[in-house]
Amino acid sequence: PRPVRFIGFSTDGLVLEIFCYVNVSDNNEFLRIQQDLMLKILDAAEDLGIFFAIPSQTFLSHEAPPSVA
Repeated sequence: PRPVRFIGFSTDGLVLEIFCYVNVSDNNEFLRIQQDLMLKILDAAEDLGIFFAIPSQTFLSHEAPPSVA
């Protein structure tokens, strides 16, 4: 398969699929490599002037009125 594919749209943006094969047996080493790859992808995007919008949610809360005694 191609290493990067555009596979669709979501409510949060464009969906890309990135293939990376990591041939290690130690899970901690895998997680370190995975993080390094993701940070390098973010750095490369920033170098190209690409910025990612971070989805957010707003929670509104209203205080109950004080009870009348």
